[in-house]
Parts: sequence; structure tokens; C-alpha cells
Amino acid sequence: MAYDSARAASADKHKLLGNGHFAHQRYSSAIKEYTTAILDRHEDMELDCRKALELDKTSARAHYLLGKALIYQGKLGAKAIQALEKAYRFAVDQQQPYAKDVLQTLRTARREQWERDQRERNATDVTLLGYMRQLIENERQRAHRILTEAGLKNNDDRREAAAAINDEHDQRLAQLEHVFEQANENARKRDVPDYFCDKISFSLMHDPVITPSGITYERTELQDHIKHIGDFDPLSRQPMKEKDLVPNLALREAIEDYLQKQERLGH
Repeated sequence: MAYDSARAASADKHKLLGNGHFAHQRYSSAIKEYTTAILDRHEDMELDCRKALELDKTSARAHYLLGKALIYQGKLGAKAIQALEKAYRFAVDQQQPYAKDVLQTLRTARREQWERDQRERNATDVTLLGYMRQLIENERQRAHRILTEAGLKNNDDRREAAAAINDEHDQRLAQLEHVFEQANENARKRDVPDYFCDKISFSLMHDPVITPSGITYERTELQDHIKHIGDFDPLSRQPMKEKDLVPNLALREAIEDYLQKQERLGH
């Protein structure tokens, strides 16, 4: 994949400028130039990957590099994850040796996407909570103004009415705080069912497969085991070959459903 010469020259220029700033200990300026140079390269890589995919839509490496290029440019999102998912599927189908690397990148991208979404939700919650608190305080002040305008002559009655207004609005504030605290508590619960986790890496599975012994593993972990240790089930020790592995479609669907629910809950 050839980089556009003009953009490559621009990237080299920014790199040289960064080197100059670094030599003079102007680190903030150096970082800015280095970042621009890197982005230039990754924009080129994205374009080259898209051109390659126009010629071969099943290229696992092109999908993989496209996903990485999007992430490096700060475009982490559905398109980057979709590119990595396609890369993994094609890498497995084509028995590419880097399938496990693709899966690891995909897992990292998903985790970072969840964390970014959670930060955005937290910021929204803080803004919303502040807004709703202010609404309740405005209503409290309005109720006190109405009480004042009523002109109650008895001091005890006036104090009792004012206390009732404060109690009511304090309770509403407490209820509001409880709702947000409960939502945050639910978002912090990340218990993953054991049967969703691979028995070799203990990570959440993406592509579960069943061995002839009836035990489920992550495909790439089992492929590594077969390649480096031997043609047998890691737990049952029964003989098996890679061709004997069967996709656990029901479990994969359950895991995908679980992940979607976690996203909706803000995990």
C-alpha cells in the first residue's frame, strides 16, 4: 500500500519540526508536530485500506489495518469496531496467523468504546442532576414566596408552613439523589457469567467453539493450544483436531445479547 507522496512529505516535515522542538526542549510543540505527522500517515493508511477493499472485500489484513487506522485517528466507534470484526471473521476463515492479534485489538477497542461512552454518560448525568436540583430549589423558593404573600399573621403557623415546604423539597432532593445513585450502582455492576469466559485465557469469549468433549473455548486460544502444545482438549485431554471444532452459536448469541445489555446499562 503506497502512501500519497504529498501527504508523506507533509508527515516527514512535521516529524523534522518535532525533532527540532524536542532538541530545544520545547516538548509541547514537539508533541503537536509528532501528532500531526502520525495522523497524516494514518489518514493515508485509511485511504489505502479502502482502496484495497475495493479490489478484495475479503482481505483480512486490509480490514484489520483500516480498523487500526480509524482508532489511531481518534475515530473509535462503530465503523472501527465493524472493520475489526470483519477482519477477525476473515482471518479465521482464511486461517491467518494474526487472527489472535486481531481479536485482541477488537477486545481493546470495545473496552475503550465502553469506557468513553461511560465517561460521556457520567458527564450527562452530572449536568442533568444539577439541572433537576435547581428545578427543585426554584420550586422551593416559589413556595416560600407564595407563603409570604399569603401573609399568615400567626408566627407559629408561618414557621410550621415554612418547615413543611422545606421538608417536602428536601425529600424530593433525597429521592432524586437516590435515583441517580442507584443508576450509578447498576452501571458499576460488571459481573460476567463464568460460562461466558474462555477456560484458557479467562477472558470474555468472542468466538466460542465446542470441542468433541463438549467443552467450549475461545477459538484463537484453542488454535494456539493445538499449534504450540498438542492436538488434545486442554481439560479433558481427549484427542482432537482443529477441524473438529464446532462454533457454539447459541453461546455466541447469548454473549452478544449480554454485551448489548451492558451497553444499554452504561457499562
